[in-house]
Amino acid sequence: KCDWSSDVCSSDLALTAVTNGTGVNKRSQVLSVVRMTKPIGESKVGFIFTNGDPTGASTNTVAGVDYQYRDSNFLPGQILQSDFYYQRSFSDTHGDDDSWGVSLNFPNEPFGGEAHFKQVGTNFFPALGFANRTGVRVYDGRAIYRNRQLGWRWFDVGTLWNVATRLDNHIESRENGFYLGVSTRSTDEFYLRGFDYFEDVPKPFKRSEEHTSELQSHLNLV
Repeated sequence: KCDWSSDVCSSDLALTAVTNGTGVNKRSQVLSVVRMTKPIGESKVGFIFTNGDPTGASTNTVAGVDYQYRDSNFLPGQILQSDFYYQRSFSDTHGDDDSWGVSLNFPNEPFGGEAHFKQVGTNFFPALGFANRTGVRVYDGRAIYRNRQLGWRWFDVGTLWNVATRLDNHIESRENGFYLGVSTRSTDEFYLRGFDYFEDVPKPFKRSEEHTSELQSHLNLV
């Protein structure tokens, strides 16, 4: 519970602090995480702050904010959700960099869908978390049509996509898919799916002990 600007509000606050001494260089640090959120109607705003490196090898701080928007009557009987976040890391070994993203969700019938975008800077380094791929922009989402008037529980037609690019927008990987789905009255589900994949291969790679691929730029898998 809290009192912000004289308005009584219900908020969530989490604070964690531990002391490590088992890092690679045995340098003890106080590892701390602060997370706070505050509802605003159906929506929510929050921030996060972390400090410390569990390995003891660097000084590291991450600070970020996020906003989760929800309107349960965006259109009559239709829900709209949207999320935004921004984080910045500060490191004496990796430098400073940021990560941010936005998403849109329309979880309705018969038409629904969602779309997500995030960018992770090359030097973004959250020592109390992880970033498994940096220096990228990622676009993904899906669109779906669901019909419940054909005698089955539902019939779906949908498409989905996932694209990853470098920060200069050069495509590194892409996945596009299309599917049909049926759920019967007995709750059995059947799907027909088709996918197209693309991977950028910038260097030669060995396909066998005797042969080396000369493929320099593109690999298509269907």
